[in-house]
Amino acid sequence: MKRSILGLILVALIALAVAPAFKPVKAEQPWGELKQWRIEGWKVIETDVVTIIFPAGGRHPIFIWYYNKENATVHVVHFKGIWDYFTINMSQLIEFRRNLNFTAGLVNKTIVYEQIKRALEVEEAYERLKLQLNATLEKAKQARMGIEEALNATEILRNKYEWAYQIHARVMNMTDEIENYCHEAADYMSDFNETLQEIKGECAEGGCDVSAKIMIMNTLTKQIVNKLIERIPAILNQTRELNVTILKELMLEICVEVDDVASTLVTLEHELNVTNEIIIDFFGPMHYIAQQVKTHMNECRSHIVKLREKLYLIKELAQAIIEEADELDDRVTEAHSHIEHAEKEVEVIKEMIHEVTVDIEKLAANYTEVEVLVNVAVNVSVTVTNTVEILHELNTTVDVDVANTLANKVHVNVNKVKTAMVEIEKEINKTISKCHEIAEEARHRARSLKDLVAAWAAKWHPPLFHFASAFWDLTDVGPIKAEDGTEIGIMFTFKLTHVPNPNFKFLEDNLMVRCRFYFVPVEEVVNNVTYTVTKAELKMDFVLSKWEWILDEIKAILEEQYGIEVNGTEGLALWIDVASLNAEELHRRQMTLVEAAENIEKAAAKASVLTHVDAEGKEVKVKVNVEVNATKEYERPLPVPKEVGEHLTIELLSEEATLGGFFRFINIATITYPNGTKETVNVKAAYLEAGGFLRLFICYPYFNGGILEHDPSIGLEVEETTTPEATTPIYTIEAPTGGEVEPGVALAIMTATPAATQLTVAQGETLTIEVSLKDAAGEAVEAATVKVTLAGTTYTATEIEPGVYSASIPTEDLAPGEYVAEVEASKEGYTLAEASVNIVIEPRPAHVIIGLETVVMTAVAVGAIATAIIVTKKRAEKKV
Repeated sequence: MKRSILGLILVALIALAVAPAFKPVKAEQPWGELKQWRIEGWKVIETDVVTIIFPAGGRHPIFIWYYNKENATVHVVHFKGIWDYFTINMSQLIEFRRNLNFTAGLVNKTIVYEQIKRALEVEEAYERLKLQLNATLEKAKQARMGIEEALNATEILRNKYEWAYQIHARVMNMTDEIENYCHEAADYMSDFNETLQEIKGECAEGGCDVSAKIMIMNTLTKQIVNKLIERIPAILNQTRELNVTILKELMLEICVEVDDVASTLVTLEHELNVTNEIIIDFFGPMHYIAQQVKTHMNECRSHIVKLREKLYLIKELAQAIIEEADELDDRVTEAHSHIEHAEKEVEVIKEMIHEVTVDIEKLAANYTEVEVLVNVAVNVSVTVTNTVEILHELNTTVDVDVANTLANKVHVNVNKVKTAMVEIEKEINKTISKCHEIAEEARHRARSLKDLVAAWAAKWHPPLFHFASAFWDLTDVGPIKAEDGTEIGIMFTFKLTHVPNPNFKFLEDNLMVRCRFYFVPVEEVVNNVTYTVTKAELKMDFVLSKWEWILDEIKAILEEQYGIEVNGTEGLALWIDVASLNAEELHRRQMTLVEAAENIEKAAAKASVLTHVDAEGKEVKVKVNVEVNATKEYERPLPVPKEVGEHLTIELLSEEATLGGFFRFINIATITYPNGTKETVNVKAAYLEAGGFLRLFICYPYFNGGILEHDPSIGLEVEETTTPEATTPIYTIEAPTGGEVEPGVALAIMTATPAATQLTVAQGETLTIEVSLKDAAGEAVEAATVKVTLAGTTYTATEIEPGVYSASIPTEDLAPGEYVAEVEASKEGYTLAEASVNIVIEPRPAHVIIGLETVVMTAVAVGAIATAIIVTKKRAEKKV
């Protein structure tokens, strides 16, 4: 702002060199004359103690004030704006810092970025998993191709062993048949022996003794039977082994045994013929015995023929077995030659499947989607290992039956592995598809969150609302009156009416700063909290009726649509710059006071006298060196008193002395909700040393749907404002709340003081209670109504002298004991005054009787009465 008449006038005003032309608004108040005028868009209020200057309208709240007697130092409080800030992972609000400004960038950094990063990591992880699964799938496919090779090898192996098994089965059948033939042949020999016995008996009847020949033939038949029943079966039992060489040797041995039996049979037949000739010679051919023997001889020859046929069949089977043995040998040799190939193929797939299994187990350790494959893969691996063990066993087995079973088992196992690998491939393909879906979902989520942040950045209001960027209306400066019409202060309000920035349109008519300036000390009451406003203190109520909370939108979107839990809190910080400037230095540097107030940073660099501030409150004392410029650093917490209703006072100091100005605020704010309920919330603070001035941030928590009210104030600590008269409240007043702009009617403070706080009287005596009433200035309060309540009965006191009231109370009906008399005094325009008096009612005293006769008579009378009572009591007991 260029140097103007306004600047010259204000500088002159500070220096008290020029007295501006005005007509005082009021001059007959006991506290002095109030002057106010408007010049060049600024309002000036002057009392006997302080001068206050602030924008007259259109501009945001800036307050300039100075002590009239020492006006070289000018104090400035500049309401700069509101910061919206956010703290992550905090359930309670912390002090403001600029790096917590609620922006889309902050949300991205503290919440969304991690989610985007996680989504991208998920996408990358599942894309990587897809690649790994594809690699595993290729291994599985190769393993399956290897399984086909192994399956072919085991199929051939099984067929070879099946062929060998069939040959062996035929051999076993033939050996069984040989054994059956042997038993049948042995039966022929048994029949032969029986027939011989009949021949022997018939010859003996005719006197022909052929027993020696019969004995020889019995011996021969025993040899034959022994061969057939014992020797040949014993050889046959040895053919159960797979050793083909031994089998052939045994069959040759059976052929030898058969030839031996055949030779014995020739001898037997010869002996039979010799015996027959002996019998014919002895009896003659026509003898009936000879004829009978001839029949038996024919039977014997028939047995020999049958036996010879069986021997032929046995030998034929033995020779056939020898031929089969050669083929069995070839088949077993072929089968064995295929075991090695099968083992090799199975070992190959074992390694492949092991790799697949290891891959799957590793992936399953990090991805639950792969877990379903683990058991299948492990079971396949176990089956293949078992197959290898079976092949090793097969390689050492000589039993064709066992070998055939093992070969079948090998083939079945490989088939199982093939089926399982097909299943693994299917599951891998399913998992790959699922991975693709998850990766796509994660990619979409990341893209969506990025787009969301971009949309927020374009949509959200900036974190800082500059008060200077909007238009404010200033209401007329009006009086604050006591009930009797006495003006005790003035009031005015800054109202935000127009915001050009569409992002902050919601603030129009929803933000104001109510101001009250008292000529006398008063007691303000807000939401049951009482505090004192001293003389010449400008009390301000920062009232914010609406705020668009970004946190609400974040929670609604992130939690409901994305399942992201938002753990944090949003708060607002009222930004205020506080400075003390040297008016003469500003004038010397050709800078008007208004220019200085509007640009504190520049003014402080030229003319600041503020070097320190003391922030003091109950159990709080902080000294801040504001000469340091820490504006490039983050804000620091400023402790505030913890006890509810306590103030933090910031005293403005120079290097040498106190500058007299102060800024203070209470440690709680009030929130009024639409339903009328009220809540008090803790207020925090932060600050920055700004190189000659203090940058202060008063911090408020989330208050969605309510109206926030907080009351900072400015003033002077000088002789006129620190005396008991200036600090002891004279009036009490209800401060405005919500959308109100005017306070309630001020009531003069009245106190009631009993003449005595405790009185003792005897029962029946009249009790007199006196009370004096005075206002805050110590003046007697006359014509008041004073009532005293004792034991449920209320008595009206009478004014016996100015401000002194007396009530007479009878005690006839009051029992001895302790009581409390409640005193209540009222008068229009005054506060209700209350007091209490402790009352002791003693028993009524006994009468003193003079004279011996009277004493004796009294004693006799008392005794008679006592006796009568006792007698009456005994009679009553008898009746009962």
